[in-house]
Amino acid sequence: RGLHQGLVIYFLDPPVLDLDFTQLASMAELELSERGLTRIFEKLIANRLVLPNVWFRPFLKDEDIVDTATLRDPKPVGVLRVTVIEGSKLYGNDFHLFSKATSDPYVRIRLADDEWQSCKREETCNPKWLTDPETIGSEQISPDEVQHDFLVYDVGQTLRMEVFDWNQIMEHVLIGRTKPMTVQEALSRSRKPMELFDSKEKQDRGHLVVQFDWLKVTSGYLDDDYACMVRIKFDEVYVPDDIDFTSAKIQVKLQDGKLKNTPFTSPPNTTVTFAESPSDKRLDVEYVMCFGVAKEVAM
Repeated sequence: RGLHQGLVIYFLDPPVLDLDFTQLASMAELELSERGLTRIFEKLIANRLVLPNVWFRPFLKDEDIVDTATLRDPKPVGVLRVTVIEGSKLYGNDFHLFSKATSDPYVRIRLADDEWQSCKREETCNPKWLTDPETIGSEQISPDEVQHDFLVYDVGQTLRMEVFDWNQIMEHVLIGRTKPMTVQEALSRSRKPMELFDSKEKQDRGHLVVQFDWLKVTSGYLDDDYACMVRIKFDEVYVPDDIDFTSAKIQVKLQDGKLKNTPFTSPPNTTVTFAESPSDKRLDVEYVMCFGVAKEVAM
């Protein structure tokens, strides 16, 4: 993309890590599980090199010619709305003395650098999150507990869905996961039972039904839909010269809890003088943030 302006490198999906932490955990006496450590490393990579996060180097330094914020800002091609409906014949992880084993299942879904989890359903192997997706606003449940909008930058990006048994004290236990699928494949499987498998993708662990909807990104005023996309572009930030620092970043937090940061930026050796103010340090941030949010958050 934009090879005449600069070089951009990124992953479509987080790389699958197969790491051995045996010696590291023994030396550091870590209490985190191997799966927990792997997830930490996967998130670190996703937050740096998985779309929409990119590594870039401009060929030119002139901002009049190269807008580096735009260069490092891949634009979404659409939005994948995921609505969890139900599960069936899930693996029972919690033992009961006088009845069959059950679980407290919830769904975790990952796409690119975004991860979301549903609310849990207690003591059941046949959970129902929704009776009818068309009445999601009228049911006694918050939409964000059963539905999430993922920004999609390429329809070839991979969706990963897992069902976990919730535990209050111990680590949550994987019940099963679907086979990885692209966004395009997911749309063809909307409201169809999808098989769940164990971590080795061999044993059948039940089925999951999810509704997938494709939403187009359009500019303009907010309509009746409760979801929208907010893009924030930063060019420069000016900091008083008497504040001593070596680097800084901008953090944006929305009222629904979503939080993003710009990369750390160091000020140049020179200062910029304004007629109305003393000399300031300029931070060339050149960054774009993109949020998928509910309408009431954006207004």
